[in-house]
Amino acid sequence: MARSKLLNPPLVAFVTSIAISVITALVSPLPAPQFHDEFSYLLAGDTFARGRLTNPAHPMWEFFETFQVLSQPTYASKYPPGQGMFLALGQALAGAPIVGVWISTALACAAIAWMAGAVLPRTWAMLCGILAATHPQVLDWN
Repeated sequence: MARSKLLNPPLVAFVTSIAISVITALVSPLPAPQFHDEFSYLLAGDTFARGRLTNPAHPMWEFFETFQVLSQPTYASKYPPGQGMFLALGQALAGAPIVGVWISTALACAAIAWMAGAVLPRTWAMLCGILAATHPQVLDWN
């Protein structure tokens, strides 16, 4: 099999993104949630990881109200389920929700390489995927 056939641009972008995320995690501490919406995403991820779509409301919910979280009629994140599902996947696979963020980022980089492959040669499509994986903003989010 030719060498160029083995270097599938979406696969290279996916592996590059995962490798960068793992190496970053090995040399620096894992990021902690800093803003209220990040806690809401973690609530969604934990809810889905426990096999639920929502949590029962606390009997004294008025004292636990916070931003970006619905307290009534049930206790749940106000955000759509996409990010929460990836966080739940990371929690289920590795015990850490950040792994779900790495997977979603790697899939996005692979999708960029795949889309670039529709209009560019294989080498350039691979470069697009690698550039997406190494973009400073993406590195900051991981």
